[in-house]
Parts: sequence; C-alpha cells; structure tokens
Amino acid sequence: MRHLVADVLDREPEAVIPWTGRHMAVAKFIPHLRNEHALHRWDVAGEDSISRQLLGSDDLIDHSVAELGQILLVAGRKRDPDPDTDFRVRLRSKGHRDLLVVVGAGTSTLAWADDSPNEPWVDIDPVARHVFIWGRRPDRHGQVRSHLSQPDLTRLQALLSGY
Repeated sequence: MRHLVADVLDREPEAVIPWTGRHMAVAKFIPHLRNEHALHRWDVAGEDSISRQLLGSDDLIDHSVAELGQILLVAGRKRDPDPDTDFRVRLRSKGHRDLLVVVGAGTSTLAWADDSPNEPWVDIDPVARHVFIWGRRPDRHGQVRSHLSQPDLTRLQALLSGY
C-alpha cells in the first residue's frame, strides 16, 4: 500500500479521492491505514504491549482527531440523549494534550483543547482514550476515571458509541 500511495503521489502530489461521503488526500491514507490496523489489532488481540505501543502513538490519535473528528460522532449523535443541549467534555491523559468532545450549534466534533481547563473531564489512559473515541470500551479497571455526573457520562458514552 505504501508503494501504491507513493506512486500516486509521485504523479499527483495533491491527489484527493472520494471516500466515505467526503474527500480525503491520498497522503492521509498511510496514517489512516496504520490507525485502522492498530484499532482492529486491539479488537482481536486486546491490550498487550504491542497494542499499547501502537495506540499510544500521538500521530495516530492526531489523525483520528484531525481527519475523523466529526465522523466519529455521527452515529453517536443519533443516540444522544440530549441532542439540543451544548456539551463539552475533556478526555485527559497524563502527559498528553486534552481532547475535547464538543456538541454545539447543531454540530459535534473531537478537537484538541486549548488552555482553558474549566470543562468537565474524564481521566483516561492514552490507549484507552484512543479506542474510546472509536466506540470501544477498555476492559482494564482504572483506565477511565470519570469526574462527570451520571447523565453526562451516559451522554459521553452515547456520543462515542462507534463509527
């Protein structure tokens, strides 16, 4: 796949193709495939040292947020128990930037947080955070520590219920 992508980019460096109802730069497919392979490896093998190394990689979660931040919430918005109310929750992973789940003005997305840490938050292991935004649930006790009310936690889980 890397060779095919390189061949396309050699001929057309700005190549874009239709993909899942939108367009994606061909150059983004390598990180996307790495991300997909890491997630599906976790689905099959669980959280071992290889999964932790792959899913803890900042470039893969950066790809999920930058390229798929809105798409990852589309299905969850259909399950949103309070769709007309704005919502902001930080997913905090020690040693990493805070990630925001944002619902407002009729849209929803994942975005990297700024320096205003006054939103409600969940402390979450970096690997658990990566799989959580894709609708998976970590299985080790202590990977997710919520500081949300039960209704807000329920809403967060609904919003991040899968792609």
